[in-house]
Amino acid sequence: MACLHTASLNALSRTHSIGERNIAKQVAAASGVRHQGQATGWAARRSFAQFGADAEGPWQGYQIVREQLDTILMARARDLGVIVLQPQAAVEPIIRGGRVAGIRSRSDINAGFVVDATGVRGFLRRHLRLSEKTFSPPLRAYYGYGEGEIGESDVLPSLVGDERGWIWTAQIGPRSFVWTRLDFNAGKMPTEIPARFRVQWHKSVRGADVTWRFVPASAGQGYFLAGDAAAVLDPAASHGVLRAMMSGVMAAHVISKVASGVLTDSDGVRHYRGWLKTWFDHDVQRLREFYRELDPTLWWTIEASANPAQRLAPSDSGSQAIAVAEQAVRPQREFSDRAVLFSSTT
Repeated sequence: MACLHTASLNALSRTHSIGERNIAKQVAAASGVRHQGQATGWAARRSFAQFGADAEGPWQGYQIVREQLDTILMARARDLGVIVLQPQAAVEPIIRGGRVAGIRSRSDINAGFVVDATGVRGFLRRHLRLSEKTFSPPLRAYYGYGEGEIGESDVLPSLVGDERGWIWTAQIGPRSFVWTRLDFNAGKMPTEIPARFRVQWHKSVRGADVTWRFVPASAGQGYFLAGDAAAVLDPAASHGVLRAMMSGVMAAHVISKVASGVLTDSDGVRHYRGWLKTWFDHDVQRLREFYRELDPTLWWTIEASANPAQRLAPSDSGSQAIAVAEQAVRPQREFSDRAVLFSSTT
């Protein structure tokens, strides 16, 4: 299940392209439930935050099955002439002269640039032995699903947090619901599931490693890491889908500039790394502030300058990173070199 805020689809439609606007319409049609904001119970604070509005009316979030979102985006890629090879398992990267030059699979796929979208499995990170820096203790988010209904007075989505952690509950279909919980206590599996609402929760509980981490070498000679392959934060950051989309857009933007001679390879690498790190730092800072409201004693939410365990301090505002990303959304039609994007899970 993917939860998208309005900004995620605004990023797709900002080019004013008919194709991108059609994507927004397809995602809206596939979303089981639309919501205009989120109820929050954070320590002693209670609030309801609306996403905003414009001349067309209130902004609404999206709840869409991840496979459906993938299908919609993949279809658009095919429409634009992208060659899609499925299924295709990446075995190892092709290295020539110290540069990533493609992917070895059933046969060699040569490329001027490789964009790694393999998520937390980190295909290139593992094969190139890239270092990964952590910014939190081990964190694990658990989630589950259920069926039922809610009363007229119930407000969803709902995010409730206390000194133990937080739980997020949302309606994803006419009678379908999901919960996600993060416990600050070493990521233990929750023994309790939401008792609110008239929902019958499934006994099956799944989990995901959401330890805050970042790959400093998120770009290099011939490669770029996108989405969770480059950076991971827990769901409370609320930028997972947006960061995945925008990092892919930015990688394509930089590749086009390098291929056309506007940027050198080294300038392109430096530009992408700095952009992604700025955004990551901004979200880390916001999460630290957010969690200190729940428990001021959490050592990993203390500023890096005052905590020896945190060696990388937050830098510039993430708003600059997002602004640069929005400029990069403009479609790049001219490519003088071939690039390959892969999301193999092997």
